Order: sequence, then structure tokens, then C-alpha cells
Amino acid sequence: MDSQKSTSLASGKKDIWLNALTDPLAGTSVPSTNICLSDINGDGKYALIIADDKRLLRVWRGGSVVSQLALLDTPTAVFSFYADRTLPMTPWIGVICGNLFYFYKTQNGILRPKAKFELPVFEPIAEEAKVWEGIKKGSMQLEDALGALEQIRDDGSVLTPSAQRLLALENEDAQEALLEDIKSKGAVWRPCATCCAVIHNQIEDETDLSHLVIGTEARRLMVLSPANSKMLLSLNLPGVPCCLAVDGEFTTDYRIAVGFRNGSVGIVRDGKVNGNVIATGTGIVGLAIFSKRIYIARMDKLFEAYTIKGKCLFSLQLPSYAVAMEMMVMKTARQFKGIILSLENGDVLVFNNKTVVSATKVPDIVGMRFGFFESEEGALVTTQKGGTLRIGLIQRQANLDESASLSASSSSTAALDEQDIPIVIPKRSAVFFEQAQAEAEGCQAMYRRFQRDLAKIRLETSRAYVSLLSTSGGKGLSGAHPGGGAGAGLISNFVQVSAQIQGLGPKFNVVLVLSCVAKVALVDLFMTLQANEEITKITQPVRMLPTLLPGSTTTVVVSVQCIDPSGAADTMKIAISAKRHSTPLLMAMVRLPPSETFDMVE
Repeated sequence: MDSQKSTSLASGKKDIWLNALTDPLAGTSVPSTNICLSDINGDGKYALIIADDKRLLRVWRGGSVVSQLALLDTPTAVFSFYADRTLPMTPWIGVICGNLFYFYKTQNGILRPKAKFELPVFEPIAEEAKVWEGIKKGSMQLEDALGALEQIRDDGSVLTPSAQRLLALENEDAQEALLEDIKSKGAVWRPCATCCAVIHNQIEDETDLSHLVIGTEARRLMVLSPANSKMLLSLNLPGVPCCLAVDGEFTTDYRIAVGFRNGSVGIVRDGKVNGNVIATGTGIVGLAIFSKRIYIARMDKLFEAYTIKGKCLFSLQLPSYAVAMEMMVMKTARQFKGIILSLENGDVLVFNNKTVVSATKVPDIVGMRFGFFESEEGALVTTQKGGTLRIGLIQRQANLDESASLSASSSSTAALDEQDIPIVIPKRSAVFFEQAQAEAEGCQAMYRRFQRDLAKIRLETSRAYVSLLSTSGGKGLSGAHPGGGAGAGLISNFVQVSAQIQGLGPKFNVVLVLSCVAKVALVDLFMTLQANEEITKITQPVRMLPTLLPGSTTTVVVSVQCIDPSGAADTMKIAISAKRHSTPLLMAMVRLPPSETFDMVE
């Protein structure tokens, strides 16, 4: 175990934060769990969402509140996640109030209630259920019931609140009254949620479909799919959880670090509770897990890191008590994962592994959240005891490398052990190593994206091919041709036709010139001709067409005769279709001129 004195943690460290907003009248004295940064409109501009003890859900954009919603109860947490693929893709906002989860989503630019979920009823364990059954049947007296419940409690099992209240009473009359109330109503329990985290389903991407990891007062860990309100996992825990940290994806490989109220930390992996329990011996302020390491901020001025198997990697003595802890993740402008700690003396420290790379002063911090704000990736939101809201943006030229911080502070600190001094790596090599490390850590996600994009390309290619084979040229395309002379060409996606009428009447020859404008040969085509049967008689109204080769033309002569005594004009409809296709490739109309007025000859 490596240990380091607290006097050198913040000395000589640069302040990497630029003050973007300070609002002393915001009234936002809320813990970290009640702060959320989310792209609620799906436009790439992230909003600040805070659920406060006034039962208000407020949304900040820029430096002002743009909307607020009233809540039905005091909130304990607010979070953002994606539960559907509806376009435009916008996240859901979840708010925890006791044992109820309220979900909101943006509709027409306004955050509106979407759904509600209630935690399931907790049934008493078998030993406690036997006690209540015995009391109802009259086979167990009050003293025997109290002794049995005390024995269950001493064994470390979870009792319902009804049993806990019964044991807490000392007056026998009050115990009898409570016992009668329990007989009538039963000893059911709807436990409250104590902590919540979001886990991605397939890939480590913000817009990936996510599930909720919930810890309850009943010592249970549940994984809920908000899309269909389905419980994917439910586990019994050795203690009451107070904080959660998630690493990985639910369908591949994931680890859930669970901090308990007794100060211990357990690991849930692949749906099972790992036997390796980290015992800190004191309360936990914050918990984070990434790169197969667990980072713990303790209430006794210690900041520690452990492996998944429970081996301590280092333990740092802090100059003051830790107040809040936040994981700092940057993926776009730079690749960085670290820890931000706020202390009781006002220090805000940024850790890269065990090295402090930045230190600044923000007094009386209650909660903080790191992430995107508006279009900036590196934003740190802090709330203070007096209700002040502060937003700091990370400097673009800020150096967060562990080696640079060590070399910068080496002149003002004592000499470090040789094994703790990293090798100075050239900038180009460092960039290469960071890229290689990012590819190694995200290789599964990169391969999944490649397979998904490849499948999309194949699907679009198949759709285009099917569309080329089945799509007809222009739905209901038609045109009129003036009587006499050559007709203007009518064009579809496959066939072009022009018409010319020969003769004065009553017999006419309609000369149709067909051209194939497709890139493939057209076969099995037939042409249908239709006109007013009382005016015009068409010879062979339905006829097969020869194969139309690309770029070639085919001439079809149609004989028509006017049978109307007055020689009235008429319109002949032309439809060219293909076999096994209900939609014609081309439809056109040819205007037949009036016939000469003399006796009609059959």
C-alpha cells in the first residue's frame, strides 16, 4: 500500500477552471445526486437540471431558468438516460421520490411527464412471516413474538418497518395496539430507493439504450428496463446500499460497485455478488469505478484505490474531510478519466490516478456534477450551502497528465521514490499511446459499430436493388397529345413514348415509338389501349410488346376507326405494364382528332 502526506497534495497545483457562471440567488443547495446535465432537446446543447427540496424540477440554459415543474414529493435523485430510439433522439429524465420513479421527456421543446414506476412490495422473510402467522392464529403470544423478532434482528436479517416499530416500543399497551393494526393491514413494506445509477445496454455511448440500477432500503439491488418496466435483475445484498458506481455494458461485461452504510464496498458482476468485500471501517463519501479500479473517498480524510479483487493500490491522507466526489470523464476533445474531490476546507482537487493535477478554491460545496453544459464538454457544476450555483469550464490548454504535474511540483516538494516518478514521454509518443489505449479499452464497441455500419450498408444496398426492380415509373403519369401531328414524348423511369397520328378519318393509324431508357432490358411487357366504345373502335386493344433493349426504339402501329356519325373527337388511353406488376410502367393519353363528315364505312 502506497501512502502520501497531505501537505503536498494541493501545493503548487494550477487552477484549470474558468468561471462561467456564479449565481448567489439560485437557491440550489442540493447534493450531487440531485444535479443532472442532459441534452434534453437533442440539439447538442446540454441543459442543467436540478431537483431541489422545494419540490421543484428546474431547467437551466445559459445562466437562467427556462422552465420548472412541480414534484409530488421531495426528490432524492435526478438522472438522464435513453430508453427508446424515437427520432429525434432525446433522453428521458428520471426523478426518484421515495419508492416512486417519475420519468419526463421533452415534447415540442417542453419537458413533460412521461411515465411512473413504483418499486415492488417487499414481503417479510420466512422467519418473520411465521411470527405474523402465529400471531394471527393466536398460537404465539406477544412476549414470544418479541423474542423471535429480536432473534431475527440479531442474526442480521432485514425486518419490515412494522417489526422494527414493534421492537422499539416499550409500553405494552402501545405494543398491543400496534399488533392489532398489523393484524388488520398486514406487514407489507414498500422500501424506498437509496441510490441509483445508469448502465448502458450494449455499447459505451451516451445515446445507447440504458437500464437503471437501483439500490433499496430492503438490501436489494435491482436492474430495471424503463422501456418496458421489466425487472432484469434482482439480488439480495449483505447491507443497505448508499451509493453505486457502474462500469461496462449490461449485455457484455459489467461491474457494479456498491457502497454500504456500514462502510464496506461490494462488487456485483455477471448477476452475482462477488465474495471480495472491501472493508473501510468508516462511512463512504463517494465511489467510482473505471479501468478495473475502485476509487473510494472516506469520511476519515482518506482517498483510496482498490483492484476488483480488493487489493489496496494506494491510500492518500487528505488535508480535510471529503464533502463530495465526482468522476471526470472526457471523450471528445481529449481522452481523460479522473476523480474530482471537494473538501471541507474549500479545496477542489482533480486526481489523475493518485496525482493531483489541479487545485482550486470553492468554499461550502454541497454537491457537484461534471459533464457537458451547453456546447462545452468540460463543465463543473457546484452547489453551495447558501444556495449559490457555480459553473466552471475547463481551460482548453489545461494539462491533465500525471507526469507533467509531477515534474512541475518536483521543485517545491520532497524527493519522491524512484518507482513513483514516471518516464517523460515525448508528445507524439504520448498521443500514440493514448490512442492505442483508447482502442484497446473500446475495441468491443468499435467492432460492434463496424458490424452495425456494415449491416446498414448491406441493407441499404438490398433496398436500392429491390426498389430498382419493383418501383414503377411515376405513379399515374399521364399527358395529353394535341390532335394531329407528332406527339411530345412521355417519359417514365423505364420507357419513353411518342405518338403520331396519320389519316383524316374515319380510319386513323396511331404510330407509337417506344424507347427504353432503363439500364437493363425490359421483357414481358404488354400494352393496353382504351377509348370510348361508342365513338372509336380499336383494332387489337391488348397486345404484347417485344423486348426493349437499352437505348433502342420500337415502333407500334395501332389502327383505330371513328364509328360516331358526327365524327366526334375522342381520347385514347395507353398503359404499358409488366407481368407480375400491378402498377403500370407508363400511362399516357392521345387525343384523336375529329373525323371527316361523310358516311362511315365499315
